[in-house]
Amino acid sequence: MRVVAARTRIAGLLTGGLVLATAMLGASGAGAAATGTTPEQRATTPSNAKVTSLWSGVLQPGATKSWHWNNAPTGRVYNVGLSPSGATTTKMCQFEVVKTWYETTHTGEREFYWRIKNVGSLACGATVVLTAVVATTSQDWGPFAPGVDWGFSLPWTTPGTAALLGLTATGAQPSADCRAAFTEHHHFFNASSKELPYFRALHEGTVKCGFSVLVGEVPVVAEVPLGPVTEGEVHKVVWNNANPLTDTHVIGVDSASSDGTYCIYDIGRQYYRQRLNGRVPERELVFTVERVLEHVWPGEGCSATAQLAVVK
Repeated sequence: MRVVAARTRIAGLLTGGLVLATAMLGASGAGAAATGTTPEQRATTPSNAKVTSLWSGVLQPGATKSWHWNNAPTGRVYNVGLSPSGATTTKMCQFEVVKTWYETTHTGEREFYWRIKNVGSLACGATVVLTAVVATTSQDWGPFAPGVDWGFSLPWTTPGTAALLGLTATGAQPSADCRAAFTEHHHFFNASSKELPYFRALHEGTVKCGFSVLVGEVPVVAEVPLGPVTEGEVHKVVWNNANPLTDTHVIGVDSASSDGTYCIYDIGRQYYRQRLNGRVPERELVFTVERVLEHVWPGEGCSATAQLAVVK
């Protein structure tokens, strides 16, 4: 793995700014269920919008907490953002969404689950923001036996957008729901620099189920040129002043090839942190972009751009 050791501040955009940083890269809390919207409320929800927000409570370093949103409409995909709170002059408050998954019950009710973790060294909390995006396309897969891990690619993505995925399922039984989670997300670019996103998902349930992968597109609001990226190189990007605090974020990648190389990237960790800038609290979004080692199409002609899409 090659790591670049430069740090460059990029000019701010909207109410936030980007900082490009390329660098080397306890107890469990009890979960609670978030209440789903009623059909009347869903009918008036905008296409891409905030669904709900809640307070995590104070979590010790390493602790996790989970929630779920029930009666989730089939045509929507969900995204979680975090606004940590409680930073001190010497320590940041840091939280990460460590897992999301979808379940469908035998009655057809669809549920979205998520789990957060205090990934810092300070006991603190976070406001959890759930947003929804209307899916524009879908793909049917299966049915699959429990434990099957399957891969799939999406159609060429619309330029200027980042893909946000969701799942719905059929085949649940009264004693067992259909449950699945996404496990990988590769950004694959051909020699013409067109993107074909590639994903993997895992059937985590205990009965055979069929799944539909739902795709929502989120407009990109900012880009950070990473420059030429060699295989195995990791870039860390920091979005400072990630305001408003009710925004959630989806990360994308754009790429260009100078020598016909097929370029493949992974989005790694994505987490939020609060720091005190003087005495003023500031929310930051941190994520990594890695060029995947590729033995079939090796080459050094890949240049990458990190993209930030926002759901309000």
